[in-house]
Amino acid sequence: TVVTLSVTDYLVTAKQNVARSEIATIKNALSLYFMQHDRYPSNDEGLALLRKATPEHPSGILNNDLKDPWGNDYIYVYPGIHGVYDIVSHGADGQEGGIGANADVASWALGGEDTP
Repeated sequence: TVVTLSVTDYLVTAKQNVARSEIATIKNALSLYFMQHDRYPSNDEGLALLRKATPEHPSGILNNDLKDPWGNDYIYVYPGIHGVYDIVSHGADGQEGGIGANADVASWALGGEDTP
């Protein structure tokens, strides 16, 4: 049982770290988009806009599928409540809040230029 719990904790931490890394990548892509277009994608356009081909980026700015490690879409809100925009993964349960594997991973917790 102890080994199972340790492995489970490690897997939870690994998935949360992947989500943090992917959110950081999305933040970088949003910064690049802003530099080129002087605006962020609207809520209607969403993060999918970063995957569209343009003359500057024939493969899109982002190539990943915009799903968190638990298979849920990352949530993008512009304008954000906590920063210029908010990007959130609601963890394993896909619900807001939670602890452990169900804890949210959010852009504002990472810091950086999107925070006020």
